[in-house]
Amino acid sequence: MKKIIFTLVIILLFSYQTSYACDGCGGGAGSYYFGVSPLFTKNFVGIRYRHRSFTSNLGTQQSFQNAELWGRFYPMKNLQIWAFVPYNFNSQTQINVPTKKLSGLGDITVMANYQIFNKKDSSSTWKHNLLLGGGVKLPTGNYQNKDENNKLTDVNFQMGTGSLDFILNANYTLRYKKIGLNANFSYQINTENSRMHQFGNRTSALLSMFYVHKIGQIALMPSAGIFVESSKGDKQSGISVTETGGKATFANLGLETYYKQFSVGFQYQNPMSQNLQGSTMKANNRLVAHFMVMF
Repeated sequence: MKKIIFTLVIILLFSYQTSYACDGCGGGAGSYYFGVSPLFTKNFVGIRYRHRSFTSNLGTQQSFQNAELWGRFYPMKNLQIWAFVPYNFNSQTQINVPTKKLSGLGDITVMANYQIFNKKDSSSTWKHNLLLGGGVKLPTGNYQNKDENNKLTDVNFQMGTGSLDFILNANYTLRYKKIGLNANFSYQINTENSRMHQFGNRTSALLSMFYVHKIGQIALMPSAGIFVESSKGDKQSGISVTETGGKATFANLGLETYYKQFSVGFQYQNPMSQNLQGSTMKANNRLVAHFMVMF
């Protein structure tokens, strides 16, 4: 039991000291987290919808939506392979200016997590497991879109970043009977694209408490916690770009529903504090919803 508590404390301290990653400035430069699943040993494929929006101090409204095909597979025991294939829908509205819209394939991400341990005590009352891994974000999304004046669209509004980026991830779950805690940490290392633009490295962490309740063949898992993210400032041709990067903290509420091999869930995030792009950008509420089939 002492080992369980010690491991949880180390993971949580690490997450909260470095757990900021801001994807508030680009459709293709988002952060990743996996959350908790009581059926983490199963393969699955599914569809996930994400919606984020931002309002600038000039009244400009930006909306980033994507429909994402995602899945998890076990090629061997203790090894998870994750894949994310997003299709993005970006829009920008401003008073007296025609709405700007872009849509298309985003940046595909492939990751691998290895289960370091999955333990339970002799009474099966306490359980905990730790996953560590990483992956790559591929430059599959178009980052050379042009506007009606044949000028390149802002890098933050493109379908992708145009760069090959690297991601590190840690996921720890502690469970006592039907109640548990999940801590997830992600760090993204971004490289420079052909437009000589480099997004700042991004960090995110999620700490949530969950409860599992069964009603017949249906399992419900509500959760509540804190999601924090931040980003270093961007660089253009090696020079720091002003009013980029920032940090934000969100209250996170979620519900997972399981029935046989099917699962439906959603997460709602409400900003608690933020400082994005030198306080020139404000993040609004976020929504994530998914459907998946396990096998």
